[in-house]
Amino acid sequence: MAKLGPFSVGFPVNFRSGGDTTKEAFRKHIQEIEKIYGILTAIDANAASADDLDGIISGELQQHINSTNPHPNWKPSLSFSDITGYISANQIRGNSIPAGKISGLSELIGGQLPPDKGDGITSSSLQEKGYVKFNNGLIVNWGREKITEPYGENVVRTVSFSQSYSESCFNVSLTYVHLSGSTDDLRNFMPQLLSKHTTYFNYKLEQADMNNVWDEAMAIEYISIGY
Repeated sequence: MAKLGPFSVGFPVNFRSGGDTTKEAFRKHIQEIEKIYGILTAIDANAASADDLDGIISGELQQHINSTNPHPNWKPSLSFSDITGYISANQIRGNSIPAGKISGLSELIGGQLPPDKGDGITSSSLQEKGYVKFNNGLIVNWGREKITEPYGENVVRTVSFSQSYSESCFNVSLTYVHLSGSTDDLRNFMPQLLSKHTTYFNYKLEQADMNNVWDEAMAIEYISIGY
């Protein structure tokens, strides 16, 4: 749209003594009026009608409103304090963010997980003397202990567990083992549990055939359970 202003007097009349005559003054008035009419005509030519405005609103302006990218060169600069509401998870791309960097994320995820049922092995030692520990605290110990000295029915023997129980040992089962290499079938002994604890148990041997004999082919095997 053309710029028309600023405006000023184009044909000033000199009203002083010795100035413009009446004829010259009227001529200047006529010229000034013609100038004013010219300016008004120019304004009218550049004015927008109601129909023009309706066309702009329904045309270019509406296209701008409906555009999926109305400002392709605009790059916003926002801080996190300017953002409100929620962002859909399917809009997040790129490398994962450590849980510790998002306030409350670990607690939120933990609240969605099913309750711990105590299943699963947390540690173990799969040896001849070993153990297995489960997620709910249950522990199973096992092992073989050779009898390395004459048994003696009154001798109390101590065996330590591979893995200590934190609260209680529920049960210890003992079995006498007649190892290969022994030639005397009369060497039959019965192990007797005396006491059980969180880190060990005590036992002694009862001689079934009443013969006070011993060699390195004698042993006991055990299995215990607790938590």
